[in-house]
Amino acid sequence: MVTTLATPEGEELFEASSLGECEEVYEEAVGDNDCVFFKGFKKSNCASIVIRGANEFMCDEVDR
Repeated sequence: MVTTLATPEGEELFEASSLGECEEVYEEAVGDNDCVFFKGFKKSNCASIVIRGANEFMCDEVDR
């Protein structure tokens, strides 16, 4: 799980080992929301949730 890209020093860092592989990624409207779907995972059956927002408060509201 990746909760932030920030390091304690204030830089942004992302490690490629945190990424997985899938066959298909697409966006689809579900009700009033646009959702991103991942299908055909290479290593496991799992669920990914991508939350994007203007700031941390907005992401917390989506999560809640």
